[in-house]
Amino acid sequence: MAIKDGKTVILTDVANEAEKNKPHNTIQEAAFDVFGNIPMMLEEVKREAKDSGKYRGDFFIEVLVRIEKFAINTVHPYVNVTKTCPNPHYKQCVYRYIKAKDELELLWLLPDQAHAAFYRVGPEKFHPVNVQYLRDHDAGKLQLLANNINKSYKE
Repeated sequence: MAIKDGKTVILTDVANEAEKNKPHNTIQEAAFDVFGNIPMMLEEVKREAKDSGKYRGDFFIEVLVRIEKFAINTVHPYVNVTKTCPNPHYKQCVYRYIKAKDELELLWLLPDQAHAAFYRVGPEKFHPVNVQYLRDHDAGKLQLLANNINKSYKE
């Protein structure tokens, strides 16, 4: 901290802000920053959706991942809240909010197509749950799950 003409100039805050906003060296660092905040973001989205009154029962939170082509090492999560279960596709994570239990349930998490190829070639190198989501997607089980969930809500 420095004092100049009776006013306090906080240099450490400026340095901390610069550290937070520095460019990432790798796409993995950028993704870690984004996805490290996912639990907080999901809770906030859940609270806002519940408080809005738009979703009276169960609803779905879809997180889509976009890697910017022109901004180096920049990753953006896009969040959609829907009344129906979305169809599964790559670079997607889907949660179901169960109103009766007031909890979020992870339905699936799918990587991008490039990483999916690595999952298929060397599944032992990855978390078994993530590998199983990909296998279920390849077998069409996730699409059946989405169809069955949507059918049950219509009845």
